[in-house]
Amino acid sequence: MATPPTVTEVYEATWTSTTSPRTTGTLTVAQGDVLYVIAGGSSSNGALTLSDSTSSAIAWTATSLTTSGYSPVYLWTATIPSGVTSLTITLTRASGSSYYG
Repeated sequence: MATPPTVTEVYEATWTSTTSPRTTGTLTVAQGDVLYVIAGGSSSNGALTLSDSTSSAIAWTATSLTTSGYSPVYLWTATIPSGVTSLTITLTRASGSSYYG
């Protein structure tokens, strides 16, 4: 039987603000860690983009769960490469003033 993953850190942004961009605190990571970032919004007028502080060291894979209607949901995953020990993640809304988190 495979060993299940261990969740070691969770960062949650509140839904009570329309502020963009939103950035996590510093996350401590190790080579081989798998990061999952999931975000949703309250309106389709604000597509979300993800960036991190590693200057392109991390290759993110984006999966749009749904980006239409009034409940867009986004999912990004990445595996931490060697040499990266910490990072911050930033989500930026493209336009509008919808709530997201």
